Amino acid sequence: MKLIGLTGGIGSGKTTVARIFETLDVPVYNSDLRARWLMENNPDLVQKIKDHFGPLSYTAEQKLNRSYLANKIFNDSSETNWINSLVHPAVGVDLKTWCTKQNVPFAIKESALLIETLNQQTVDKIIVVCSSENLRIERLQKRDKTNFVEIQKRMQAQLTDEQRIPFADYIIYNYGMNSLIHQTLRIYINLKDLFS
Repeated sequence: MKLIGLTGGIGSGKTTVARIFETLDVPVYNSDLRARWLMENNPDLVQKIKDHFGPLSYTAEQKLNRSYLANKIFNDSSETNWINSLVHPAVGVDLKTWCTKQNVPFAIKESALLIETLNQQTVDKIIVVCSSENLRIERLQKRDKTNFVEIQKRMQAQLTDEQRIPFADYIIYNYGMNSLIHQTLRIYINLKDLFS
């Protein structure tokens, strides 16, 4: 099975593109959701996170205290590196297990940090979803009810579209004018031709 990487900045629309692929019966591995699941359900990860960031890292229901952790991680690059060095390998193992259960010519790995983690998990092709910073901020303010300063911190912790594009085999432009469905469908047809 071929693995197609799908990436883009926060608020770019990559999750919407992933849903379109799922509608076309292409399995999608969402790295962010699986990372969160592992951080709440893998006892080894949970203990290491509590030891490092303290008991406030989790709620009374043992769910990630996302606002607390975001404040710790996005304000300190060494903490970002620490959590990534812990979680990314666990996600890599989880992805390999997931891949063995798929019986399709190709599947999608959705990841905001795909380019940054290519040395840990290679993919056969890369799709980059691009969008303007203003549109991304507008979407995030509606979706996450997050303030501008917090959004800026999160965006600054990621690569820019300009840094991602050189890695792209396919680019989807999500500027509100071009249809995501049509662009995604064209890529789907091309991938089917290549790998089916």
